[in-house]
Amino acid sequence: KKLLKNADIIVALTPQTKSIINQIMGKRMQNVFIIPCCADFNHFKLIKKRESEKIRKKLMISKDSLVLSYLGSIGTFYLWDEMLSFFIELYKKYPQSKFLVITKQWDQKKQSALETKISKNIIQNIIIKSASRDQVPKFLGISDIMLSFRKNSFSQKACSPTKIGEAFACGVPVISNKNVGDVDNIIKILNGGEIINLKNSKDIYKVINNIDKIKNKGGSELRNQSEKLFGLNKGISLYKEIYEKI
Repeated sequence: KKLLKNADIIVALTPQTKSIINQIMGKRMQNVFIIPCCADFNHFKLIKKRESEKIRKKLMISKDSLVLSYLGSIGTFYLWDEMLSFFIELYKKYPQSKFLVITKQWDQKKQSALETKISKNIIQNIIIKSASRDQVPKFLGISDIMLSFRKNSFSQKACSPTKIGEAFACGVPVISNKNVGDVDNIIKILNGGEIINLKNSKDIYKVINNIDKIKNKGGSELRNQSEKLFGLNKGISLYKEIYEKI
């Protein structure tokens, strides 16, 4: 509270954070600015159909497969087991589907744990890839939908996952669990995917049954609209405004 009281400017990632700061201080703070995590839209781009088919072929993914992706760390605040469970249920309905996991945090211990949890035929459809920064947009861009399931603890009200902006920049819609930062609101505004209640099995099956509709939310329109919220220029202009006020 002392730090907040003496700050000239406070930068928060989500509107929820601003509300919490107001509650802590017992008044409406006028020096709180909301700047979400931004994505580099010059680096994360739409991938052309021919290039997508070429990359899929290298990964032994057919052009007709439904590809879910996940980008980032395994564990910590991300719900790895829940994402696996979602893919398993999806696979039952869509046996052509694949789960592309883009991470540098995979090792034999995680592989062994995976093999004890699920059957071989499911594992054969899970593709784990380590990627450099230059490779990430290409791997992410060949997916139809990205998963982002994250613990919705109190601290996550301040969370603005950069990977969601990066997925949108690639024209990839996102399925996220509810109550993570202001992701619910962003996905609704952009029509950029779907929010799922992981504690409700009916909601999970509803999302799976609507997977084609969610997939069709991707593309150039999603990229163009999301750049207004997540583009670097947006972040730069907001910080410029702060510096001019100081």
